[in-house]
Amino acid sequence: MPVQVNPDETTRAMAFRLWMNVPDPMVTFIQTIDVTNLVRIGKKKKLKFNMLLLYCIGKAV
Repeated sequence: MPVQVNPDETTRAMAFRLWMNVPDPMVTFIQTIDVTNLVRIGKKKKLKFNMLLLYCIGKAV
């Protein structure tokens, strides 16, 4: 029989609380990312920042 786990009692309680409060739980950032190069490339080549960011996330996956 499966045992139910209370997320507040685990070692990942803080991560779980942060994940539950995000507006879009499908995309959760764990670490701050320096996007200076993306902004620079976007301005130079006239590409949108969101498009470049999604491309990088897709390549990482």
